[in-house]
Order: sequence, then structure tokens, then C-alpha cells
Amino acid sequence: GWAWWPLKKVESIAGPLSVKKLAGNQALLDYWNGNAPAPPASAAQATLMQLIQNLKTENCIFQKDVIDALMRQPYDETAIPYNVQPIPGVVYTTDFDMGVPGAAYSDSDLANYQVSTGTYTAWNNGWSYRNDGVDIETTEDFVNTNGYNLGWLTAGEWMQYTVDVASTAVYEVKIRVAANGSSGSFHLSAGGADLTPTLYVPNTGGWQSWQTMTVSNVILDEQDQKLRFYIDSEGFNLGSMEFVEKGPTNTLATLFVSAFTLDESTVQLNLNKPIQAPIPASPAGFSFFVDGSPVSITSVELNSTNHRIITFAVNHTFKSSEEIRISYNGDQITATDGTLLDPFTNRTVKNTIAKINAVPGRVEAEDFFFQSGV
Repeated sequence: GWAWWPLKKVESIAGPLSVKKLAGNQALLDYWNGNAPAPPASAAQATLMQLIQNLKTENCIFQKDVIDALMRQPYDETAIPYNVQPIPGVVYTTDFDMGVPGAAYSDSDLANYQVSTGTYTAWNNGWSYRNDGVDIETTEDFVNTNGYNLGWLTAGEWMQYTVDVASTAVYEVKIRVAANGSSGSFHLSAGGADLTPTLYVPNTGGWQSWQTMTVSNVILDEQDQKLRFYIDSEGFNLGSMEFVEKGPTNTLATLFVSAFTLDESTVQLNLNKPIQAPIPASPAGFSFFVDGSPVSITSVELNSTNHRIITFAVNHTFKSSEEIRISYNGDQITATDGTLLDPFTNRTVKNTIAKINAVPGRVEAEDFFFQSGV
């Protein structure tokens, strides 16, 4: 016969039940392997008797993410909560949703393909807490911690969290970070809309030298149930996020947060607040410039599921090399709290268009923009 994993394993993330390891375990293992003298008989007996107690199911650590991966995820690719985390409160970044990659999280190293490649690949480089692709290790942080932090973060990775937002309000987010340099950056999103621009992590002096990075004026809505933390550039470890309510949303202006291309003629604009429907007809006070030249807007639509998002279609085919800018000088777009959208000028639209390679010519294999499979 065969099985996915043994039911119980000592101090392991790769089984449904993890048995707590004892201090005396290693001395016995070293002796049995011929690498150390025999421990005293009384100590060996005490260790083995306590191990028997630890092996009882009620004394094991139940790892629900393993069961979910075995039983649900082969048939259901949606993400479900690992924990529902209340806001205001502390969100533990290790408690991201359970689900397949691309639904609950995205990570550069997802699994071990040793059988097919001959090379061992660690999926969780820290080998702690969970059996998913996200890298988790024990932490030396003592502030707002569950004992673990995220590490080995690389650009393009993200984690999704199920939250229960008590009230629509302005929040201050106190994020625990550790960094050995100043290259790391991230942003937060909810329901597909960016909540913050890209934010840079300070050099804290080491991978386990923890500091609180405070992000002000983040607006959350009671309808926000899924938050995502995106890694924009690598170079930091991540602990927890504490959300502190600061006041009503109408104490802040309605502002531009970010914008990016969705395809060769469509742009998504993200605002810090939901907007009242309907919005004015195109161009609705907006204008676009590509390499300094104006391009016409053919449609302006408010996203039906997240009113922080406005989508534009333009009469232009974007190229990967072009610089795209957006401006707003209107006075008719109003947030749901009654505040007007502040005008803005020449804000950058992130150009996500893939590079087009000329044929005949040389195409570099590593310059792919989409990959599927191992």
C-alpha cells in the first residue's frame, strides 16, 4: 500500500499531526547513530515515556493546512480562511488563506520536484508552521507575534488574508519588519484595488532586528474581506500587521493611489476610497498622455464589485517601451463619504505590457512573461 504522509511525525510540517520534540530526543538519536555516548538510563527512560505522552493525538499539533491540501484543494481551487482575523487588531502574516497557489498566495518556490528533476527544492525554506509554498521561520521578534515570521521574500510574491473589518474608517497599520538593507518594498490591496502605493522598508540592521514601520491613512471598508500583501522587491522579513482605527474616512481627501495597464488599451485606476455611482460620462475629467502626447479616452467605467477602481479604455495600443501618465482636473467624482476626488497631474501608470520581440531576430528564452508547469 501507500500513503501521502504518515499521520504523525516528530516536529514536522509535512503531516496532519506534528509531535512535539523533546530536548532529550537529540541525545538519544545521536547515541543510536553512533555519534555520541549513551545518555543516563534514567534520562533516556524519561525522554521515551514523555514521547509516548506526546504521541497521543490530543497532545499533537493539528495541521489543518495539510488536511485541506489533501482533501479539498484537488477538487476546489478557491481560497478559504486559515483564520478570520479581526480589524482593528493584529493580523499575523503567517496566517494567510489556505488554497492553491494563485488563489491563497503566490510564491517562487512552491514544491519539491526532486523526483522529476533530481534536485531538491525547499518549498518552505524555514520549514516551520505550515506546509505551503510560503517561507516561514521562527522569529526573534517579541512584539505582536505568534512566534513566526515570513522570510526569503522575492518580488512578485503575495499572501492573501481573510479579515473581518469592524467599521469603515481610516486605519494606521503598524507593520513589523526586519531588513539587512534598504531595497525591500511592498504594497497592500483589497478586492483587486491597491490600498497603498509601493512602500520601502528601512534597513533595520539585520534579518532578525525588528522595527515597526507605520503606514498611515489606509482606508478600509466593512465590505473588505480579503487583503493581500504584495512583495514589490525583495530584501526584508515580515512579522505582523496591527491595524489601529484612527477616525472617519471624511477626514481624509479622496486621492489617487496607483494605476496600471490591464491590456494594450485598458488602464485600471485605484483610488483610496469607494466612489459614488454613477460617474460622469467619458472622459469624466481625466486625460492620458503617452510619451508626452495626449491620447483619447473611449470609455470610463466604475468597477461593479469594488468602487475604488475606475477602468479606462483608450484609443491607443500601448507598447512596453512607452511612458504612460494620467491626470484629473474635474469636480464631479465624489466618494461615498461625500468628499470630492482631488485633482492630480501626470501620475505614472505602471506599464505591464509584455515586450514584443521582432522576428526575424533573437528571442532570449529567459525573457518570457508567462510560464506554466514545472
